[in-house]
Amino acid sequence: MNLQLKEWLSGWAPETLVTALADGNGWRIAPAQGTFAWKAAAPARIAGDEATQTWREPGGLEVTLSARRVAGLRVGVRQLTLHNAADHPSQPLAILEPLVLDYPQIAKEDLTVQVLGGGMTYGFYPSFSYKDYTFAAAEADCVPLRFESGDDGRSSNKYLPFVLSMVKEAGVVTALDWSGEWYQTVEPNWLKPGALLRLGLPVRNLVLAPGESLALPVVHLIFFEGDTADGGNACRRYLHERIVPRHFGQAPLPQVAYDHWFGIRADFDEALLRRQVDRATEVGCDYFVVDAAWFKGALPPADFSHGVGNWEHDPAKFPHGLEPFAEYVRSRGMKLGLWFEFERAHRESDSVREHPEWYWDVGAPFLHLDLTRREAQDWIIETLGGLIRRLDLRWVRHDYNFGPRPFWQKADPTGKVMFKYVEGLYRVLDTLLRDHPRLLWETCAGGGRRLDLGILRYSHTSWCCDSTEDPHVARYLICGANRFLPAHVLNSAVTVLNIGAGDSGMSDMNLVSRYGGSLLFSGDIAGWSAAWARRARELVGVYRSLRHLTVQDYYPLTPQPNHPDDPEAVEFVSRAGDEALVLAYRRARRPLPPTLPLRGLVPQADYEVSAPVEGGPTVVMRGAALQTKGLPLSVAPNDAAVRYLKRVR
Repeated sequence: MNLQLKEWLSGWAPETLVTALADGNGWRIAPAQGTFAWKAAAPARIAGDEATQTWREPGGLEVTLSARRVAGLRVGVRQLTLHNAADHPSQPLAILEPLVLDYPQIAKEDLTVQVLGGGMTYGFYPSFSYKDYTFAAAEADCVPLRFESGDDGRSSNKYLPFVLSMVKEAGVVTALDWSGEWYQTVEPNWLKPGALLRLGLPVRNLVLAPGESLALPVVHLIFFEGDTADGGNACRRYLHERIVPRHFGQAPLPQVAYDHWFGIRADFDEALLRRQVDRATEVGCDYFVVDAAWFKGALPPADFSHGVGNWEHDPAKFPHGLEPFAEYVRSRGMKLGLWFEFERAHRESDSVREHPEWYWDVGAPFLHLDLTRREAQDWIIETLGGLIRRLDLRWVRHDYNFGPRPFWQKADPTGKVMFKYVEGLYRVLDTLLRDHPRLLWETCAGGGRRLDLGILRYSHTSWCCDSTEDPHVARYLICGANRFLPAHVLNSAVTVLNIGAGDSGMSDMNLVSRYGGSLLFSGDIAGWSAAWARRARELVGVYRSLRHLTVQDYYPLTPQPNHPDDPEAVEFVSRAGDEALVLAYRRARRPLPPTLPLRGLVPQADYEVSAPVEGGPTVVMRGAALQTKGLPLSVAPNDAAVRYLKRVR
């Protein structure tokens, strides 16, 4: 028996998709020249929800497929492992595509594709970051659609690495468990019905030595029925419930925290930070994170990079070391966090001077740590782990401010090195999380440029973009990314732009703009007036009472903004339909629609509708009316509105 993709999916994936698929193995491995003649080495082995099979080509290369269903969800995972069983090198490999979906008979108009822009830093509104690209395949103008990691090698630099494809009203979100380079293509057949979807890894004449094996990243297929919002919710649920690590045994919620960087940057000392600690406690933060420039070598006011690779504190900032400051944070009822960027180092840093052989060097000011080396992995685990223990750290911000592609290409132009590198990175992260179970890990990559299913497996939360100062931009990014990512991995900070700015720029809208993700604060919040600090604490309290909804189902209620004046409204709703949260935002000119039809409610139920931020009377509305006629809502220019719905029992 041959393990056909179509047969494996039959009975649990949407029948519309299964019927549309062609027969075939569902993958493609091909040499630089010619083709491989694959033949099954033995019948497929199937046991319950798991299946395996091996194919072999005459030259001795073998491909083993392992596939399984995820219990309780319409999700399947598949992994290919290559093995050279010959006594000579394999043919050079040019195509590694662990997933191929061939729809030979569908009309192009029936195929819908959705992908989001990546997490690059665009400070204008509306942004390109997390922009929703949804279209019919027939709109592709006779060229294949290609979505990829981008130019520098970070996985979500250009596009978020989740691609949704639908045939009529059934679809699948495809993603790799992978923090390296990738591509996904949609290739409609322009002469007749049909389309081909391919997910692959860019390599160049990759050769396996005799006896060598290479495990390709796991492919995740997240199936759904409905529309693109239903597909996004299937992805969000899978990430939150099955992928992101537990925190004290629970799926994490969005956090309330302070991080000093935006608005203060590298120009600080311990006394300034202690004042922020006092105010962060008043506001209601749970964590206080000291961001970049805590180490020696950083250059005020903003150049932290010159000191990257130094693991000792800056004595000018912390004359008595970090321990007294850590104790002060704990004495004020918060947990301490610290920023690290261990994959990059300045060429003048202590790390490069002490271990030059552990770094890749392409002649630039910064070198890249070679995590294919076991000794380099162990060094990071020991060094970072020592600081975690010594300071009782509870939050790590793991940053990555440059791309690996030039370093990988110099180390190995074929691309094989990135497989070993990502494996080494995951070992570091897995070990640190296992050794420090109280730690909350935040991933960051110059913003959201490495937000993939693989890195999120080791991250409780993430920094989604460096465009955090403008509340409208921050809200646009959060609302956009929620289409595929649950809110607890979308961090953005309410920012005081300058030291001594006081309450300038602060408003309810500034905080509510972050209600769809994690609520962070940054900059000189110590300069706030007592009155605004009290109001901020009230808004934090409202946020805490609502944040549990932001990791459940999500529905955009208005089109994603395409013009600087466009408003936006979104809904989060519990999966049982008992509660809902509506967030509505308006820029200067264009108003929102007078009513917003909601989704996910129980039609026969009554709901109390309250305005927890603005105040005012609570009204009771029928679920059916809320979903058809809509929720009446008016928002003033440059303002926001919050509505909380709770089912009346």
